Amino acid sequence: MSDAEEKNKALVRRFFEARAKTDLDALDKMLAPDFVNHTLAPNQQPDREDYKPQVANSLSAFSDVRFVIEDQVAAGDKVISRIRGAAPTIEGNFWALRPPAQR
Repeated sequence: MSDAEEKNKALVRRFFEARAKTDLDALDKMLAPDFVNHTLAPNQQPDREDYKPQVANSLSAFSDVRFVIEDQVAAGDKVISRIRGAAPTIEGNFWALRPPAQR
């Protein structure tokens, strides 16, 4: 694996760490100006400016959230990560986790 691919994998790991810590300053430095979010919350635009508050809002429902990278592959400038999210408790009313009958 090339040095560039190793650096790209390290960047992805730092991204997930910043996301878990809700470090919006770090995310702001990592997100490309033309970043497009493909996992939109309701009423969210796909741009980077709507992504950052969505991270803060969604992660505020969890205490001590962690992302575990179980597998990671890099090829050229692309990195694919298989991750598992874990949080000991859910606090408040997180829309994605309500029982199907309440959606």
